[in-house]
Amino acid sequence: MLNLMKTAAVAACVLILAFGIYLGGCDTLSVKPIEPGETPEYYAYFSDMQTRNNYFRYNTSTMEIDTFYLPYDSYYDGFGISPDGKTMYLHPDDAIVEVSLDSFVVVAEHPIDLPKGNVTMHGHEVIVSPDNRYLAVINWNLYIIDLADYSIVYSDTSTYFERGWFSNDSKSFFCAAQGEDRNEVLEIVFNDGLLVNQYQFDGGSVHHIIAFPDNDLWFLLLYPGYGIDNFQVYDRAADSIIFGRAMCPGGGYLEITPNGQYVIYSHPGSAFGYCPPYEYITIFNVAGNTIDREVATWSDSLGVGSSIGELWITPDGRHLVGISRATSGAGHVFHYNLRSNQVEARFWGPGRNLFSLGGQRNR
Repeated sequence: MLNLMKTAAVAACVLILAFGIYLGGCDTLSVKPIEPGETPEYYAYFSDMQTRNNYFRYNTSTMEIDTFYLPYDSYYDGFGISPDGKTMYLHPDDAIVEVSLDSFVVVAEHPIDLPKGNVTMHGHEVIVSPDNRYLAVINWNLYIIDLADYSIVYSDTSTYFERGWFSNDSKSFFCAAQGEDRNEVLEIVFNDGLLVNQYQFDGGSVHHIIAFPDNDLWFLLLYPGYGIDNFQVYDRAADSIIFGRAMCPGGGYLEITPNGQYVIYSHPGSAFGYCPPYEYITIFNVAGNTIDREVATWSDSLGVGSSIGELWITPDGRHLVGISRATSGAGHVFHYNLRSNQVEARFWGPGRNLFSLGGQRNR
């Protein structure tokens, strides 16, 4: 059982270092002054596999990276951010821990028995629903927790799961279910009870899914093998794929703007493919059902670059933040403005093997 004495230790240790990394590996491009009141401060959080007790926080307004320490292993314990951006949830040992992101102090520990399985390359996943009602924990196994009383409302240990995502209305949870005999989308619908649906798609095993705000369209990354990804758009009403594109390399991630205007996906490649990393991210126009543009992630002025993996978009739909694929060792943080269509900043060096990028979801 976790010891509440850790609270004092955290209070002593997590004083934010705030070194505001503008290291020699930083390149800011087309940065516009922020007018007072123009943009709220939104933070992207991530960690480094080599220093798992250090957590990074990127401020999309000031374009600075701070770091803070917690006595929890970010890879094996996982962490997720509440929809209002005020709380970090972690799953160490046999509890769910809440850490205040104002003070970096443990504010609550909730004992719970969630046996840990293996951890995939994405790390231990902790995902909070937009209404702050449910907490999904993916540590090979899948658990859904009701945050009202910290009861387990759903569990599945039959195979391994990855890349969980809640719909905008918090009525559905999606993830990829994978294994020797299961390569599908798992959808859990929260009504008076729970409805569990399973969907299989042609074109490969599903490894990422997100949905349009009204849940009528699904956006999928499927893996057919050899390091290739298939990006597909599935129309639920028509029960058909209305867009498809094969990508080499694959190994990417999906993100969607809060209004559903754009879906962004990355394709950084992996050790299992034969295509070199792709130093672009792709922006898909949902209404037009077409590729809108590709954005280069390298820096001409620095003469360096790396492919981007995980993605996160601020709740106002303005800022896209990406980090380089964890296994690349590049330590690249990329910041793009979706409204001005300009790269705001690039950083190299806050960490080497970055993973678990996320932030608040509601404004």
